[in-house]
Amino acid sequence: LFAQNRFLLSKDFTVTPGVRVESYNQSRNNVLTEKSGSAKNLETVPQIGASWQLIPELQLYSSVYKGFAPAQLATAISEKGVDQQLDPERSTNFEFGLRGVNHGFSYDAAIFSMNFSNQIVNQSLAAGISKANGGKSLHQGAEASLGYELGHGWAINANATYIPVAKFVGTNSLGRDGNRIPYTPKLTSNFGVSYEKNGFNTLVSLNYVSTQYADSANTVVPNAIGTLGEIPSFATVNWSANYAINKDWKVFGVINNVFDKRYISSRSPDGIFAGAPLNFQAGMSYQFN
Repeated sequence: LFAQNRFLLSKDFTVTPGVRVESYNQSRNNVLTEKSGSAKNLETVPQIGASWQLIPELQLYSSVYKGFAPAQLATAISEKGVDQQLDPERSTNFEFGLRGVNHGFSYDAAIFSMNFSNQIVNQSLAAGISKANGGKSLHQGAEASLGYELGHGWAINANATYIPVAKFVGTNSLGRDGNRIPYTPKLTSNFGVSYEKNGFNTLVSLNYVSTQYADSANTVVPNAIGTLGEIPSFATVNWSANYAINKDWKVFGVINNVFDKRYISSRSPDGIFAGAPLNFQAGMSYQFN
């Protein structure tokens, strides 16, 4: 259930409070071992946001809201059907930013802070649990995007998320106080060049992800089975294209990891999991009128 109302306090200033209530059930059944299990939860999530149109080219915005994310099914319930007793991640979030369009430029920049009360983190496999609620954590950073219309159908766009703070807070966390949260790179960024003309559009993009830790202890040196150790940074190049033959028929294609970059995408829970190699997709769509 979700409800919100937008209050127009003036022609340039709005405030929007809202609330969301979610109820969910999770169940897992292993047909080979005949083991099964289930979990359920109810969450109420309030929020409030505001925006202020300073000038036609610039808008300020801000919001404060509660957030939650349930544990993934394979994490919440083990393959033996055991409920891992994982509460969903809960957080209090704040953001403040500005956005606008001016002379071919489009821009959006914001700072944010997320305070988690029970971050879900990797746990010891020896204990029979791959994930656990790790206690309090703090995430703080900034994100920005910028686009520019070059003309004659050409455009460039870039975005980046920089998170210098992503740490455990307090001695009640599974990670040491001040350690970095696993799988939270400091920098994630994308840069793209696009072209569009006569129903045809294409995009070439460069995607970068900085180094990450695979566990809450921030282990750097890999172990023998690959479940621990730093995950190196990596960059990939992707290409996509779409063409509208007419108002009903469209064809499309995408090539991911154009240069077949080999990289580690994860170490949890069973060791090194390689990132997707060079792969492509192509298709056609038709819209019935």
